[in-house]
Amino acid sequence: EHVWENSLSIAKNFDALRYIIIDSGGVERNVNIPIGDWTAGEPQVITATWDSQTMRLFINGELAGENTLPNPLNFGNTTPMHIGSDFPGTSYVGAGGSIRDFTVYARALGGDEIFRQ
Repeated sequence: EHVWENSLSIAKNFDALRYIIIDSGGVERNVNIPIGDWTAGEPQVITATWDSQTMRLFINGELAGENTLPNPLNFGNTTPMHIGSDFPGTSYVGAGGSIRDFTVYARALGGDEIFRQ
């Protein structure tokens, strides 16, 4: 609790989807995309990747946004990952969605490995 360094989140924040990484120096970087036009019940394939320098968010196989990471990441077996519809620590209304086929890889996926819906 209250440890923010070396964490990862994917959360709904009002009418946006936020992919957030906080690095070993406590610096937050995010990719924020609008989702207000998404249709309820329509599946979306969300793929988040990162390497030592860049975080990327893909929606249905297309690059939606990216950001640079200024400090090293020290992710390990106890790294907090917040994946879900509400932004952690808030009382925002959730997306009312479900998560299916969630997978974490020990490496960044290449462009040819990103699922295209």
